[in-house]
Amino acid sequence: MTAQSLPWVVLACGLVTSCDTAPQFRTVPVTVVKVTLPDVVTPTEVMSVSMRYDAGCGNLEPDVSQNIRTALTLALSVTTQVSVEPPPPCPPVYIEKTLAYTDPGTPARTGPFEVIVNGKSWGSVQVK
Repeated sequence: MTAQSLPWVVLACGLVTSCDTAPQFRTVPVTVVKVTLPDVVTPTEVMSVSMRYDAGCGNLEPDVSQNIRTALTLALSVTTQVSVEPPPPCPPVYIEKTLAYTDPGTPARTGPFEVIVNGKSWGSVQVK
């Protein structure tokens, strides 16, 4: 191998290596546009929280996780994985989808019971 051919070998190896690596993703919050809560709930009944979100372009299915759950508060995070590589062009279409989260009612709620999603308070539910 000559000194002139060495850069081509390095370049070819770099291309092959980049093709063999798995895509890299990062976790980002999903844009939640509406949260629907019941008006009234008992202290221990199952409560459903419905969240409308911007489906975005190139996002994977979102994940809902519970951050905090006390007798007075339910705080949720809605996140998705996006590629760290520049995304391909997207059509200029806005799409909303709905996610649901079910709170089991433990610990028992007291009122008013506040629901927070991605750091924003979306309202309180009356507990009777």
